[in-house]
Amino acid sequence: AGIRLEPLMGLDAQADGQPVGRADAAALVPGIEALESLAGEVHRYGGWAVQDDMLPPSLTRTVLATAVDFSRDSITPAAAGYALLSGDAAPLTALLKASLAAGVDHSRLARGLRDRQYVDWRPLLDLPDGKALVRRAQQLAKGSTEAFGLPATQAELAARALGLDHTRATRPENAAAMESACMLLLGWRMGLPGLTFLSPQDITGALGLAPGLLQGSGKGASDAGSVALWTAAGQIGGQTLTPLAFGPLDTQWSRDTSFARQIARILQGRKAAGLASGRLVQVTSGASGCVATLSALPGGGYWLFAANFSDKKQHIVCPLPADAQGPARDVQSGQSISKAGRAVEIDLEARQARHVLLGEPKTHEGAMP
Repeated sequence: AGIRLEPLMGLDAQADGQPVGRADAAALVPGIEALESLAGEVHRYGGWAVQDDMLPPSLTRTVLATAVDFSRDSITPAAAGYALLSGDAAPLTALLKASLAAGVDHSRLARGLRDRQYVDWRPLLDLPDGKALVRRAQQLAKGSTEAFGLPATQAELAARALGLDHTRATRPENAAAMESACMLLLGWRMGLPGLTFLSPQDITGALGLAPGLLQGSGKGASDAGSVALWTAAGQIGGQTLTPLAFGPLDTQWSRDTSFARQIARILQGRKAAGLASGRLVQVTSGASGCVATLSALPGGGYWLFAANFSDKKQHIVCPLPADAQGPARDVQSGQSISKAGRAVEIDLEARQARHVLLGEPKTHEGAMP
């Protein structure tokens, strides 16, 4: 069961015809009270309560102070999408550092919770130059500058950042660039503590939305982006489905280097390390377009997620805590990474992300992915 809290928090109010970005604390009544009461009722009947509205990142700590178990991540999705389009990771870094300073428990955030294929830029309004960032994001994504988001899959956003149309995005010569850009976007769901959700559209690289499925759907039209998970299901009712940059799961699973296999290795690694229950402890900004996060793992050790949103190769130096002992290895490839004293130095190709496991944490069998 669900209820929209945005109206109860005054977040759908209008100022000069535009949605308000930051919420006045006085406007949060009765939203927070309703959230507390509803979460209590959910617990009473044995359920988990998840806050799924797109609320400003600055409200995350306030929401998590209620009885909810998890809250939708509004800190990283919009800022990561903007960073990919612009090559500017400063807004993402700022929101992450603000969450760290506020003491946000990232293990209670649900990342990629909805499979609705819509990019919502409103969290950027939390930043001082938020409106300008939203306008630029829409311009770079070739969306309406009057809107605060656009219907688009993660693969389509990656294609727009690379300057590719749907046809070129599915060509073999662009496969590596598309995989890297999509892995960079989805890495912000898999490389941080909290719950990770991935949709069929994410894994298959759906581009655009299935023809004829948008009528009468409004902003939620992107819910209709059906994809064929199996080669034999290429059509439903005679209707051609969305083109796929990476292909159906059966064809991907037969190749060890496929996009789905790469995702699987990261998910297996984070499950074994217990990253879902980890604690974000550090945010590092480096060369232009680069940002790295360091999360302490419940079984000891750390998970380092380093990202380069720029269009050129970059080098980032990530300082480590004194207790970050033991080996460092790339989660995907298993290759060892050299440590220089109390720092890890990582080379990142253009629009690339890397997951690095530091130390030898105890395996968390049965941990949530």
